Amino acid sequence: YKLVVADYSQIEPRIIASMSKDPIMMKNYLEGGDIYTTVGDTMGVNRSAGKVLVLSMAYGVGPDKIARSIGCSVQEAKDLLNDFTSKFPSVNDYRARVIAVTRAKGYISTILKRRRYLPDINSKIMKLRSGAERQAFNTRIQGSAADIIKLAMINAHDMIPKEAKLILTVHDELVTLTPDHLVAETREAIREAMEGIQLLDVPIIADIKIVDKWGDAK
Repeated sequence: YKLVVADYSQIEPRIIASMSKDPIMMKNYLEGGDIYTTVGDTMGVNRSAGKVLVLSMAYGVGPDKIARSIGCSVQEAKDLLNDFTSKFPSVNDYRARVIAVTRAKGYISTILKRRRYLPDINSKIMKLRSGAERQAFNTRIQGSAADIIKLAMINAHDMIPKEAKLILTVHDELVTLTPDHLVAETREAIREAMEGIQLLDVPIIADIKIVDKWGDAK
């Protein structure tokens, strides 16, 4: 037996690109580029810093954590976030729309309409309100990523050979156990199951490895 380990490539940034329609991010994915390099080049920083900045949007990370992650001062991190807002205005505008919808309804929905209620979104206490605003955008992005991997699990269950078995899912990763002689068939079934989901306006890509131990796929 082998393990077929498949995970989505940059799923949260792809969701941000698709939902915000940011022209730089959309162009990157439609042309098959690397978003972290693209953001880094646009911002005048390296790829690692570009990755931190993109994921900070998805996860609601503040300047303190960004500063620790890329080894700069908190003020420099704040300046980078402001620069990101000016160079990727569509992302910031979309975040503002998500927060406005959440404030009006009291909840935010994922791409498949699952709801998360956030009563603190209208709190008069700034700390509570700010936390709910971060949770709103995070839920919209990461909750939609969770929707996509759930659909992929359903597809994979229906498409893999009957001798193979989906045994584990962690975040945006699927792990399938398959007999040696069905490795190629299982790999292509998993790829089709994951990449065939048509919910975004950019391609979604699965990185797939064949290993004997799960740790070997890292």
